[in-house]
Amino acid sequence: MIILKELKALLEAEASVADQATGGVHLFKVPQDAQQPNATLMLISGGEEYTHSGPDGLQEALIRIYSRGATPAGAITTGEAIRNYLREFKGTTGTLNVQGCFHLNTNGDHTDDFSVFRQIDDFRFHYSGN
Repeated sequence: MIILKELKALLEAEASVADQATGGVHLFKVPQDAQQPNATLMLISGGEEYTHSGPDGLQEALIRIYSRGATPAGAITTGEAIRNYLREFKGTTGTLNVQGCFHLNTNGDHTDDFSVFRQIDDFRFHYSGN
């Protein structure tokens, strides 16, 4: 869960993302009255890895990011800003040392039947720290 909080803070601090995700970056769910476009982070899998000698120092997390907008263009532009910033990100954020961030997949549900359009990006993070 720490990876999500650190990633949220990282995205909120990045001007290129904040300019697009004017409704904010949220964890797990978006408030009903949230402005669009916005982004939601979800942990798909991850956590501490173990070996026979105890905890492994390198952790891995699969994170899904939903970029939401009132229009397909809003969702896509927000998703692209996030993807361009995170693509192959390495560095320290808070208490974590991210040793690799890899974009895995992009999907969307951009149809006229929805009042909210989404771009869905999956990332794999390799990190160490608390």
